[in-house]
Amino acid sequence: MGLLEGSIGRVATLLLFAPGCNNGPAPEPPPTLAAAPPPLPASEPLVAPAKVDEQNYSLSMQSSGGYKAGEQGFVEVVLVPKGEFHCNQEYPYKMKLGAPPAGVTYPAPMVRADGMTLSAERAVMRVPFVAQNAGDARVAGKFYFSVCTSEQCVIDNRDLAMTVKVE
Repeated sequence: MGLLEGSIGRVATLLLFAPGCNNGPAPEPPPTLAAAPPPLPASEPLVAPAKVDEQNYSLSMQSSGGYKAGEQGFVEVVLVPKGEFHCNQEYPYKMKLGAPPAGVTYPAPMVRADGMTLSAERAVMRVPFVAQNAGDARVAGKFYFSVCTSEQCVIDNRDLAMTVKVE
């Protein structure tokens, strides 16, 4: 066997066992990612709950009675601390109302803690509104509050909303 024939045989053997030369099935292509859904249009309001239940507190917006078209009514924002937490009696509680829907007005865009019922176990803020027509009326806003233990205070805010029936 000559030098050339021996070299060709070794090259052929190397190609046969070379890494990456796999005669098996082709690997599967990587998975494709689905496109993210489009964002909501700016004109669609986000839905705020009437109740928020957290580890340290429960917060809700509740009806405070019957409502008549053209007359001022109230919804109540109720904060109840849990466990070792209590309502922070030094915090400046407030409710910043959102833009009212058609047919609903707010006497003021912000309701402050004046006249709020506040104890260590419970805080209740009355939020006034006037619905001009009978039917459903939506009241919505962001409530700013604080609950504390003897070692820490939690300052928080939550969006709340509810729909009431107006006669």
